[in-house]
This record gives sequence, C-alpha cells and structure tokens, in this order.
Amino acid sequence: VPFQNCMDDNRNPNQLQFTPTFVDATFDLVNDSHPLQITVYGNVSGRMTQTPLPPPDDDYWRDDNQEDGKIVNRPGNLNFTGLKHKVEVLSYEPWAQNVDFCDSLTGWDCPLGPAFDVNASDPLSFPSFSMSAELNATYRFATLTSTLIITSGDAGRTQLGCISAQITPDLGSRWSDMLTYIPVGILILVGIATAMAAILSPWGSTNIFKWTTNYGRDADLLRLVTPGFADCLQYLQFIVLTGGLTLSYPGFYQPVASKVAWSSLMFNQSFVSNENGTDPIR
Repeated sequence: VPFQNCMDDNRNPNQLQFTPTFVDATFDLVNDSHPLQITVYGNVSGRMTQTPLPPPDDDYWRDDNQEDGKIVNRPGNLNFTGLKHKVEVLSYEPWAQNVDFCDSLTGWDCPLGPAFDVNASDPLSFPSFSMSAELNATYRFATLTSTLIITSGDAGRTQLGCISAQITPDLGSRWSDMLTYIPVGILILVGIATAMAAILSPWGSTNIFKWTTNYGRDADLLRLVTPGFADCLQYLQFIVLTGGLTLSYPGFYQPVASKVAWSSLMFNQSFVSNENGTDPIR
C-alpha cells in the first residue's frame, strides 16, 4: 500500500534510523474481530556515534556485541526499543498499542543492522516487522490511517522510524454490485418516466421528434421531464471523470466512483478488439 516516511525532515541524515521501502496490509472482512495486519519492509542506516562504520564485509556486522549502526534491544540497560502502532479514522482512534520492536521483527533478530545484499524490487529481501490490530468493524467507505513509530531505548527516546499508511478496506462484491446496478436501475426508471410524461401528459405528443427533445415544449411539460435521462447520465459521467483527477480524495472515493464508469463507456474489456483490455480502478 502507499505510505509516507513521517520522520522529521530536519533530522540528521546520518542518525541511526529505519527507512521503510515497502508496506503490506491485510484486513480481514470475514472474521468478527476484523484484524488488520501491517508488515513494513525496510533497512537500517546511520549510527549513534561519530565513529565511522566498517565496510559491509567486516566481521563487525556479525558480532552482536558491537552495537553502533544497529537497532539494539536494551542500549545502556535502560528501556527496550519501542514500537507504537495506532490506527485513526478521521478524528477517532479505534486502536493503539505499544510493544517491543525486536519482538515484532519477522525472520530477523536484534541487534538489527543494515542488510547489504538486498534486491530493491523484492520486499522479502529486506528486514521487516509486523503489527496487528483488532478493529471489530469493517470500516467500509472509510480510510484507515495506520501510523507506526519506532523509538530507541535511550533516555531521550530518540525516534528511529516513522511510517504512515493510508489503508482503504475492500468494498466487497455485494457493495460493488449495488453501486454498479442501482444507478443503472435509477437511470432506466428516469428514462421511462421521462418518456411517459412527454407522451401521455396533457401537454405531451406522440411525435417522436417532439417527445425526445425539448423543442417547442410547454413550460408545464418541461417541469415534468427535467432533469431527464440525458441529464442523469451526464451527472454520472461527471462523477466518474472528476474521480479520475489526481486529487487528494479519500481512499474509498475513486473505487466507489469507478463502479459507474460504464456511464462514460469505460470498461475493462474491449468490444471492438481482441485485446485483453485494462483493469478497472481498484
């Protein structure tokens, strides 16, 4: 999922820190507790002192007693390296938890140093940690803001990492179908109602040129047939086309707007070629 590195921009770039590269999110819509699982992949860089660090092939990095340049569990026998995870929906905070960062590592151990042999396009080659939250609700038509903050165990509780991700739960097939077919039904009903009013009202006409246009219409009849089929169709097209703009919409808006993309003749399959087409907006 898209994420932001929320560390202070004015920090020392050589300071010890965990820099995120990928964020993965899984939200269970079936389980009653609706757990949210966040996994962050990234790498360690920087140092705590001014002493230059040895090269990657030095035995220093395999010696757990050497701590500079690594995230350690209990530096100076003070507190453990902490990981705070909070989830926010608008101004509401349904989940917050503080745990030991080293206990949250997946497949790695503390002291956690930099991984030198990583594939920049393969998340699994990076060190990672994972957190879970039980939200007890589906939060459809909402966006979850998940923030994870890593703090060192020193007296100053120095911030070592900050990751913020905007997570939008899937709508599910039932809601997707409703958002697609209810506007279709409404548009069809508007078309039928407009045609009946234009033909059967006291000011109506069976002349196809007159009842399919507003030409020469009585003012009382215009009140019955406005807005009409074309107006409603253009409203739907406006929603879809504005949804395609690169604006800071809530995460759920574009997936919802994409369900009426048929109004602008935008489909994920082509009717005029043998190509596979493109995936719709998710």
